[in-house]
This record gives sequence, structure tokens and C-alpha cells, in this order.
Amino acid sequence: MVLKQLGKRLWIELPTAQPDIMVVLAGGKGNRVDYAASLYKKGAASRVVMSGGGVYYGTYKTQVMANYAVKKGIPVEVISQERMSLSTYEDAINTAEMLKGNNFSILLITDRYHTRRSYRVFKKAFRGRNITLNVMGAPDGIDYDQWWHHHEMMQDVLTEWAKTVVYWIKY
Repeated sequence: MVLKQLGKRLWIELPTAQPDIMVVLAGGKGNRVDYAASLYKKGAASRVVMSGGGVYYGTYKTQVMANYAVKKGIPVEVISQERMSLSTYEDAINTAEMLKGNNFSILLITDRYHTRRSYRVFKKAFRGRNITLNVMGAPDGIDYDQWWHHHEMMQDVLTEWAKTVVYWIKY
């Protein structure tokens, strides 16, 4: 069915055995940090970057994420923050600037429905550098077999497709 494929086409999984750095994008349903913490506890990375700007009740969103990550078992000393970005594109550009050098691997963590677009824009931001980029999606509550029957799921999927088309044109 076309609608089923439309939803599933947004979600890609490119896991890696042992990334050097996990980059966790702000936003979504709030499951991204939980997912990153579970992967960290399994030895997934030695460094974690929280990426995403904006302020939430007087505190940077990435600080809220970092505080929560510490509560979930990620040591504060392995966490760094990229606080200036206000879009997925800016997440990618600013994170690429922050992570200097070559020869390391990144595991990008976002919601499942956001994996394809974020992977594509991060791949472009790191182009020309010897970086291995992988992506995994945190559970996002979307039933990809029948998302069109639920208002919020439909909103998430269709909004992501609209953003994907804009990114194809713009970036």
C-alpha cells in the first residue's frame, strides 16, 4: 500500500558497532535522550553531543537534554553541547564545525521519522571529510503500518515529508 510505504520511506537504520561519537538531536517526542542513554550503557560511544538550539524556560534545550542524560547514566564529562542551531540543517552545519578533524565515526540519534532527512543533511555537512556516519531512530510512537488512521501520527509523517521536500530543494 502506498500510504504504508510513504511512512516507512522516512525511516532508515544504519547502525554501527562502535561509533566514536553519538550526536543526539533536540526535538521530537522526547525519546531521543532515553534511546541514546540505553545505547551508551551498552558501550555505543565514548562521547555524546547534544545538538539543538533554543531556550526552554530560560535553559538551553541541550542543557535540559544533558541534565536528563546524566540522570539516565551518561557521565557529564563525556557530554558536549551544540546550542546555536534552530533547524536540522543548522544542527548538521554547526555540529560539523564543532567536531574538527577526520577519521572518526558518528552515530546520529533522532526520531525514526526524522532519520532519512537528518542523515542526508549531516552527510552533506561532513562531505569531504573521512567520517563514517550512521543513524538510528528512537522509538517515536508511530505505527508505520497504519499511521494515516491517527491524527498525530499523520501530522508527524506529513510534516516530515513537507520538510523533506523543502530540504531537497533548498539544501
